[in-house]
Amino acid sequence: MDNTMAGMWTKPWKYKEGAAICFAILCVGLLLQFTVGPIDWGQLERPLNWILLIVFSALIILGHVLSSQYYLFEWLGKSTAAVPTMITAVAFMTVMGVTRQVPAGMPPTDAVGVTRMLGFWPFVLIQVYAMYQVGLAVMTTMSRWRMGAPLWRALLFGSFHLGLWIALVCATLGSGEMRRLRMTAQKNNVEWRAVDEQRRIVGLPISVELHKFGIEEYPPEIVVIDKNTGEICEAVDWEIAAFDTLDFASRVKEDSVVKYVPDNSYGATSAVLVGARKKDGQKRVGWISCGNFKYPFQTLSLDDHLIMAMPQRAHKQYYSIVDVYAQDERSIHDTIKVNHPLVVDEWWIYQLSYDTVKGRWSDISVLEIVRDPWLPAVYVGFAMMLFAAMLLFVPKNNVGIWRSGISVSVIIIVTFIFLYCTLLSMGYFERRMMPALRSVWFAPHVVVYMVGYSCLALTTVAALLRRYALADILVRPGLALLTVGMLFGAFWAKEAWGTYWSWDPKETWAAITWTLYILYFHLRASRPKSYGLMKVLLVIAFVSLQMCWWGINYLPSALATSVHTYNT
Repeated sequence: MDNTMAGMWTKPWKYKEGAAICFAILCVGLLLQFTVGPIDWGQLERPLNWILLIVFSALIILGHVLSSQYYLFEWLGKSTAAVPTMITAVAFMTVMGVTRQVPAGMPPTDAVGVTRMLGFWPFVLIQVYAMYQVGLAVMTTMSRWRMGAPLWRALLFGSFHLGLWIALVCATLGSGEMRRLRMTAQKNNVEWRAVDEQRRIVGLPISVELHKFGIEEYPPEIVVIDKNTGEICEAVDWEIAAFDTLDFASRVKEDSVVKYVPDNSYGATSAVLVGARKKDGQKRVGWISCGNFKYPFQTLSLDDHLIMAMPQRAHKQYYSIVDVYAQDERSIHDTIKVNHPLVVDEWWIYQLSYDTVKGRWSDISVLEIVRDPWLPAVYVGFAMMLFAAMLLFVPKNNVGIWRSGISVSVIIIVTFIFLYCTLLSMGYFERRMMPALRSVWFAPHVVVYMVGYSCLALTTVAALLRRYALADILVRPGLALLTVGMLFGAFWAKEAWGTYWSWDPKETWAAITWTLYILYFHLRASRPKSYGLMKVLLVIAFVSLQMCWWGINYLPSALATSVHTYNT
């Protein structure tokens, strides 16, 4: 036993020492979890978060200074230390991705605490440990550049690690100062009160006056329904046509016949005059309507088995026309839409919901009011990571690999441009979609991921065929596109839902996938000849990518909770 332990901590340290440290962190975390309970991030406010930032940064600088004297700090900045940490983090995130997480402020539903992973001490301590390693890696990269290392390599690793460090540390320390409030604005009334996540009333330094709420709807649809099953079906023997469409109509009855007439008054519904003709000469003509809170649902019977109906019209966009009054007596008149928030001082105002019973005639608008003072710092980190992702398109400094890698990168970029322009010309991004999907970020986010996923699929195939050099070339632009797609999604989420990252199940699996491909780079650096391990990791990463792409639609953790499991 003593010989094993002595050999284990013999320089140079490797993965087993890193695994031992991660296990010790897990034990300490569990001890804290069972003694002091889950972490309450609401306590992390100014000045405590600033003190922690200064202390944490000072410890990183101190560790870098001591790295020349103490082997521990030198080793913490290496891949052999990072690999066990990333594997441990992936394990925690996997548990998080398959379990239904409870909202912040609520107690976990299990005895251990993994159903509230963001407050689970072992997970948080591993993240802190990982950020300490990333900080040391940044300092090491800067030192090597000053000692003559290539500038492009220092820019790639420095900006990538520093951007990640800034984004994660500032997002964590700033979480205590973030405010997400919900306001119900009544038409023609001035409202300055909102409700927080604990349903407490909060007075705001800004007030909102709602002038109008409106909904833009897609053209009405006509469907045929089987009376026996209630399911939509095909009317094979009938020819169907629409003669007249009324977006705003009222229902009248003349000689026992239901008709609809144009009417823009309060409560008007939508109606379509339709006709159907059967091959044997039978005809049916009448009005159908989706109905609303004022008028009933109207259908047209074709025969004993089929009816024509009009489903509720799909929403293209909904919006609120408001006046916002600031403390300095400024008045801002604007329209708040889904994916188009209004920013007043430090407050972001989002269109969240409305009175779903009254629909487009709603006289209230539910707004989300968000304040995140650390957002600019987080976005600085995102920008640095985007810059590093672009540098990943430049391959390693080897003549043969460099030429091949440049060719692959150029092909991938051209493929992205071609696919983007083709889908744009086909109107792919203008099809019938829910309001949350109608964003300027939708097209680049989707296309970047499509090309990135394809590139990483080819990486896995190349590794399985033992074309390891080709796999190394392909994985770089693949990871670059994965990073860009994930950050584009973060920008989109901020505009649509008020926060750039909420650990939604799809976001969790995106983080798992991204971390696994980062892990690949570290393993290639520390064990360049371990081709079997390389193939296994790429297969696992690609399986995780499938979970991120479509597998989350079948996970209990995502059903009815994920904002990404919508229908378009």
